[in-house]
Amino acid sequence: MLIPTKEMQEYEKYGFKRCKEPYNECYYLCVAKGVQMIFLSPAMITIMPWEETDPRIHSRPNCKYRDGRMAIEILCELIQKGMVICDYQKERHTIPEWEIITGIEILDPDGFDRKDPKLYERLFTREEFDKGLFRSTIIGK
Repeated sequence: MLIPTKEMQEYEKYGFKRCKEPYNECYYLCVAKGVQMIFLSPAMITIMPWEETDPRIHSRPNCKYRDGRMAIEILCELIQKGMVICDYQKERHTIPEWEIITGIEILDPDGFDRKDPKLYERLFTREEFDKGLFRSTIIGK
């Protein structure tokens, strides 16, 4: 799942509008190309088809935000700017837990700080784990 990393108001700079009450903690961005909308809540962000019966948004397409890109391209830009991440990037696990999750066994942890006495107890994000894994000797389980 994709999740936002910034305060909701930050997304207004990209054309996001606040949803109607009682959904007004959420935001949306209508995208003309592909007739889609990007829906944003404090917990997630997703691309949905635009439907005029959706109670969260305006009933008639009056998109002032004109862009030649599709919703997926806008979402990719938000990811590149660090405004959206995958939820697994926030997860933290120990090396043995990541080995189980990924189905990989680390034979030699060359890519990690082997001098760290708590190496196998320390919590790593997926990004940190992958970075250490890149320089380690591994096999698939």
